[in-house]
Amino acid sequence: MLRRLRPVLIAGSVLLVAFASSVNADLADDKPADVVMYRQLLMKSLDVHMAGIAVLVENKVDYWGHARAHAEAIEGISRDMPMVFPHWTGPEATETLALSTVWKDWQVFRSSSSELTQQAALLVEATGSIDRRAIQLQYQKVREACDGCHEAFMKPD
Repeated sequence: MLRRLRPVLIAGSVLLVAFASSVNADLADDKPADVVMYRQLLMKSLDVHMAGIAVLVENKVDYWGHARAHAEAIEGISRDMPMVFPHWTGPEATETLALSTVWKDWQVFRSSSSELTQQAALLVEATGSIDRRAIQLQYQKVREACDGCHEAFMKPD
């Protein structure tokens, strides 16, 4: 059995090393301003999907079939939020709306990000029902998670 697994283990190890090397090489090439630009695009995308659900829960339109797609996008973006805040993209390195508290209070930031992801996952679940009130209530929890993070870690507008 081990004999049959050996090629799989070797191939897996080679792929892991290659992947780790490529990630490090990619990070070395990223410029702080470019990462901040990408981060801002993700935030704008998140905001657009939040607005899409807001229009639904405010009963301005009746495209409830879109609610799940918006919720899944919100969850997907939130899942990797800390990744787009590498330590070398703070206000000391480039112009950013992020406060230095993101990196000074990294564990609090990660916890806030995790809360957003958890609430977004529950929003995805809620969109699987036809209970519009449940979707509205869960949307509000996602909104509160976003707002709480912005209050703690983003320059005021």
